[in-house]
Amino acid sequence: MTKPKLYLAGLMTPNWREGVIRELEALFIIYDPIKDSRQDCQMHYSSDDIEAARSSNFLLAYQPGDKKPCLAMAVEAAICFENKGVVIYVDESTAPDPLMIGISKRPFSKLEDALHFLKFLAA
Repeated sequence: MTKPKLYLAGLMTPNWREGVIRELEALFIIYDPIKDSRQDCQMHYSSDDIEAARSSNFLLAYQPGDKKPCLAMAVEAAICFENKGVVIYVDESTAPDPLMIGISKRPFSKLEDALHFLKFLAA
């Protein structure tokens, strides 16, 4: 059976991404825009990321509580949602985005809880 594709959307920092990949790589084909898109120019990585979001079965959108909201994350999540993908939204801030909650299969306030849910969905 082919593993479902999971897109990692959120801040372009490796620390949270590396942990998610370690936890879920046995269950999903993971698309990490930092590693998997062409980084030579904005046009290339933007089109790579849009196509990957469009073709993903799942998208994990992660918003840390101590960072400003990421517009690109919302765009990627909307593209995945419009193409029948499942959006899992994690927002650790005190003011989660209503649109992101609306398009999410289930919103979470902790990344760890979302990872458990994704493991359940993949099983």
